[in-house]
Formats: sequence, C-alpha cells, structure tokens
Amino acid sequence: DAPSSWAQEEVEAAIAAGLVPEGLRRNYTGAVTRGEVAGLFLRLLEVSTGLSTEELLSEHGVGADPAAFADTDDPDVLAAHALGLINGVEEGRFDPDGTFTRAQIAAILNRAARVLGMETEGYGHSFTDVSGHWAEPELGWPVYAGILSGVGEGRFDPDGVLTTEQADRAIAAGAQFIVSPGFNPAVTRYVIDKGVPMMPGTATPGEMEQAMSMGLDVVKFFPAEQNGGVAKLKAVAGPYTTLRWMPTGGVNTKNMMDYLSFDKIIACGGTWMVKKDLIEGEKWDEITRICQEAVKTMMGFTLAHVGINCANADEAAQTAKTLCALFGLEYKAGNSSDFAGSMVECNKAPGRGANGHIAIGTYNVDRAVYHLGLQGVRFDESSRKTDAKGNTKAIYLQDEVGGFAIHLVKR
Repeated sequence: DAPSSWAQEEVEAAIAAGLVPEGLRRNYTGAVTRGEVAGLFLRLLEVSTGLSTEELLSEHGVGADPAAFADTDDPDVLAAHALGLINGVEEGRFDPDGTFTRAQIAAILNRAARVLGMETEGYGHSFTDVSGHWAEPELGWPVYAGILSGVGEGRFDPDGVLTTEQADRAIAAGAQFIVSPGFNPAVTRYVIDKGVPMMPGTATPGEMEQAMSMGLDVVKFFPAEQNGGVAKLKAVAGPYTTLRWMPTGGVNTKNMMDYLSFDKIIACGGTWMVKKDLIEGEKWDEITRICQEAVKTMMGFTLAHVGINCANADEAAQTAKTLCALFGLEYKAGNSSDFAGSMVECNKAPGRGANGHIAIGTYNVDRAVYHLGLQGVRFDESSRKTDAKGNTKAIYLQDEVGGFAIHLVKR
C-alpha cells in the first residue's frame, strides 16, 4: 500500500535516505511496533553520523547486552537500549510487538538528539493537556524541530496510541469497558463491534457528535479542567440532551464534586489516586488511602436527622417542643411527624425501627446504594422514592442497626 497523501513526500525522502527498512515499506497506516521503532532510530543515527551501529556503540563506550531482555534478542533493540534510546517494560521484558505512546516517542527523539550532540533543553510548547505529565519537559524540542505536532485544539494527547491490538489485549484480559485517550473513529468502531462498552476521549462538540453518530451516549471529556471544566459541559449539555460524560484531566479530590454534582456526569477519573511514583514505590497503603478519601468525598455521608417513634400525636408534639425549647430549635408540625429543627423527627405513631430511624444524607443516593451494595448491604426496594427524572431520593436499608432503621436521603 501507499502512505497517506499528506505524508507521501516525507516518507519517500526517508526511504531515499535509507532510514526506512524494507519491512516497514508497507502498512503505512498501521501501528509501528516498539521493535520497529528501535530499528528506525538506529538507522537515523547511522545516517546522521555516517557510523555503523558497532562504531556508534564503540564511540559511546557501551556494548549491547544479549541478556538485557527476556523476550527479544533483536540486535537493533539491544543496540538502541545500550545507547540509552529505549527502555524495557516490566519484569525484564521489552515487548517488541507493543507500541510506544506519543509521549514516549518524544522522549526517544530527545535521547537520539543528545546522542548526536544536540542541545534539547530550553524549548517550550503550548499544549493544554500535558501539565504534570512525566513527558512534559520532553515535548519542547521535538515540536520546535517540527518533528512532532499536536492533535488539534491545543492538545498533544501524550498517551494516545490505542490501537485495535491494544483493545483486543484489554478485552482478553477481562476489561468490561474500554476508555481511550482521544477519539479515533476506527478504534472506536472496532471496540463497539466487539460488543464492549467504549468511552473515547473527546474535547470538542465535533468529536462528541461523531461519537454520538456511532450510537454512543457516554464519552470521556479530556482534558477536563484545561477545556473549561464542568461549566463547558453544562453549556454543551443543552443541545446534547442524551449525552453523558466521564471527565478526566485536572480532576482531583478538591474539585471532584463540582463535576459529580452535575447529573450528566456518570463518573470521574484521575491519576491523583494512582500516581506513578506511588506505584513504582509500591506504596499500596498510600494508594488505598487516597482512593478511600476520594470515595468518602464522593459519598459525602452525613447525619441528616434522627427519627423517634412516639406512641401518638400528642407525645410527638410534646417531644418535639421540648427539644426546641432546650436547644432553641424551630418547631415544625407535619402530617405524620413533627420536627425539632431539622435534626429530630418525632413520629406520631411507631414507624420503622424498634426505636426509630436514622437518616444519612449523601450527595447521590443511587451511587451510595451501589457502593454499599458492594459491601453486601441490602435495601428495601419497596421504600425507594424517586424524583421526576427517576433518581432515587430516599431508600431504607433492609436491616436495622441498634434497633434503628437506617435510610439514605439526598443531601
């Protein structure tokens, strides 16, 4: 096959310069493997210096280690590793048939330039989606040199490489849904056709409409904060009434509820819970603590009120008025109960629970039901009350605690 028209001239020049091995002069629109990238960069160094691979290794005082990786003895991979161009993955492997991300390619470009004696420090960029990313310092020079560019809308998409092969790997590993860095129509269609839920990354209304045209009603919004945050989503939610989002990028414990309080948002994601240094340091307890803090923030559990079972209406009124007098609360009479402020409900007849009930407030009752259900908590479905949109407003747990019925209410 032939290269795409926009790349035709550059590809032909690279072939003429001897940079492209025979095996790569086909399938131009497919993903280039990690092993093939190693070969490409070695050819670049050989052509640029006029030295062979052996001469390059000798000049830099290094040698290829045949035992460097457990899954490949490719001389190009071993030489590129010895020159510091590429690294392996985990467990002593290189994964020669895998792919590099755009961020990793940027890093390799910088390393190759330094092998050639070029200065790569001090160059900036204007991408909005790489703040805090490990590769942020690596992007300036390749962009300045015109080797790399963004993907539109001021984004670089540093982790963008999702291919159909990667999707297959994820599905085979048991993934119940796929989330991609950006919107690749071919990969999105491929995953949908596999019957697996797909959430492609989107940043613009145009990308969102393309996703909707494929039958999707949930997409990722990335990078969220850099693209206007929840305010932008509320603005575009008007015309896209059926679309819902999962924001990532700049989301953290402090601003998470700004997103989750909007009913068009189904979930949030963020690397603040699983930072690279914590993973590399195997600090599982810290990762667990951060994740628990995020869940605690999302649930927002708080004591809403306590319900007291009174024998009759007179006892309920007297109990409520006594509490109001003692603590300066406002007395509120109701049909089935009287309130002492908002803290205590006095039932006019024995209700749920041997002693009464305890109401626990939460930001989203449906999320709380799901969360507690994972812990084995059972609910009395006959007690579920919903609003006009079908969202749960209140529901009782099936079992009592200390003689009190427990019910969740929306804060």
